[in-house]
Amino acid sequence: MKTKATTTLIIVGLLLVASAAAFWWLSVTIYQTSTDLRTVLQTLKNEQVMARDQEVLVSLLESTEADRTELQSYVIAGESGTIFFLSEIDTLAANLDITLETSNLTVTPGGRAPYNALVVGYSFKGSDANVRTFLTALENVPYAGELTSIELTKRAGDQEGGATIDGTVVLELSMMTP
Repeated sequence: MKTKATTTLIIVGLLLVASAAAFWWLSVTIYQTSTDLRTVLQTLKNEQVMARDQEVLVSLLESTEADRTELQSYVIAGESGTIFFLSEIDTLAANLDITLETSNLTVTPGGRAPYNALVVGYSFKGSDANVRTFLTALENVPYAGELTSIELTKRAGDQEGGATIDGTVVLELSMMTP
């Protein structure tokens, strides 16, 4: 009987150890699975947030397109925009019977961030009224910029009695470069 009781105790002990080992294995497996699930859920949440943020960004880009297009029109666009601007100034001077000479033409990086600065200097000569019209046009160019320097010298009038103005002007305009 002792052997039967001992055998039963050994079997019960082995079953308890096997049950404890199985319980420990199940606990570890459940913990690992729950950790993996938490990681997957966090990844899904992150992807949802990114998708929502992307939708908001696309909506913002679409809703501000007209404003961005208008703002870009206030900035000289690269080499072709520069050539167009300089041609327009030359045409304006010719139409006003002003002698115009470009004395400076440089592009300075980082004028008004994120744009470069197009610096244009002119020497000019013309009648008082025409020079005033010319300077008013330069002050009101449809681009982001400013007149950084103006020097005027008034000369005595000729036979017609009108005064002649000699001058220089420097413009600094915002410019996008490709």
